[in-house]
This record gives sequence, structure tokens and C-alpha cells, in this order.
Amino acid sequence: MYMNVRLSLLFSLLVLVFACNKRLIRKDDLTLINEHYSQNTYYVKENLVLDNKEVIKKDTSVKIWIESTASILKVKCYNSNEERESAVGKMVAYIINEDFKAKQFTVEYLDQLIAEKLVYYDAKDVSKNKKAKK
Repeated sequence: MYMNVRLSLLFSLLVLVFACNKRLIRKDDLTLINEHYSQNTYYVKENLVLDNKEVIKKDTSVKIWIESTASILKVKCYNSNEERESAVGKMVAYIINEDFKAKQFTVEYLDQLIAEKLVYYDAKDVSKNKKAKK
């Protein structure tokens, strides 16, 4: 009996460990998602206070990338004039993986999360508006 209890506890612990280590976005998918978002430019909706020393001002032009670990999914941004490789990303939104145990994570939800802080810049819309004003 003692052995059954130990096996049961060990099994439960393993299930818990593997369940907690599940990423919201798999590494393979993350590469594709970041390729998609790397083509887009966004503007900050309102001043984003990152800490008591740093603020990203409203209407700042930024690009984003997504990071996904076993515990958290982060949306980071950097100035759109900088190269991604040399830029220091600032976290503007996040999701704690625990909050999504029973839910299916989708790119549409990620778009909603991004839209809470950032506005997608569509150059086509801007050129249409300029032509309409003439």
C-alpha cells in the first residue's frame, strides 16, 4: 500500500510539472508568429508607464515581438527606427500561462491583447486618407 501511495504521488507530481511547463505558443509556432508581427508597425495608444523612470509616449511608433516561456507570454516592443537585434525590448503586455489552463490560446486573442495597448499602423489607410483630404 505504501508503494501505491508513493507511485500515485509521483505520478501526480509529474503530471503537475508537465502541465505547468506547457507554453501558450510552441517554439516552432513562435518563430512564424514573430515573422508575421515583424512586418507590422504599431503606435502606442496612450503613455505606457514601464516603471517610475521610463515611459513610452503616446503615438510612439514601435514594432513588437512575442516571447513565450513555460510560465508567461510577453509582448515586447521597441522603437520602429531600431533594428530588432540591437533594440532593448520593453514589455507592454503579458499573459500568465496559469490563467489559460482550460482555454485554447489563439492568435486572435494575442491580437486583442496587443490592441489593448497598441494601434496597428496601416500605411494603405494613411495614403487613402491623404487622397480623400485633397
